[in-house]
Amino acid sequence: MRTPLRLSAQRPRVQVDGIAVRPVLGLGNWPAFAEHGGITKVIGDLVLTQPEVNPVLRRLHAGGLTATALHNHRLRGTPATMYMHVHGHGDAVALARALRTALEASATPVGPSVPAAAAPDVNTAPLDRIIGTAGKVNDGAWQAVLPRPERIMKQGCRPRPT
Repeated sequence: MRTPLRLSAQRPRVQVDGIAVRPVLGLGNWPAFAEHGGITKVIGDLVLTQPEVNPVLRRLHAGGLTATALHNHRLRGTPATMYMHVHGHGDAVALARALRTALEASATPVGPSVPAAAAPDVNTAPLDRIIGTAGKVNDGAWQAVLPRPERIMKQGCRPRPT
């Protein structure tokens, strides 16, 4: 595996103060797989509801993966969502199976993606100019990638910009 592979499964139906949050706005699980020194590594985030945390964590550990952090991003969200950072290394197929088994303990859709939303009815050129980089519309939301200028290494690997 020469090019890192990123998977995405989005959590639908989350609201903050009664307003629906689009899945693209921080509700996407995204484990990324990359080979380094003949071993596949996976690092990423899982978006879970609070009752799903322990069942998913048990399955991750049973599959040889670890959780490196657990936190939330939005207050007053319904249902309350938690973000679990995961890490593992070994055989790519075994890692993928362990992640899928863990996600099956949640309501995360592991099949086809949620249909994309329409593009925003906003002129994005001023956003590109103000932020200083060309953004793109993704599932109805404008987004820009701002990679850090310094070289970042994690366990001997250089992560690719998202």
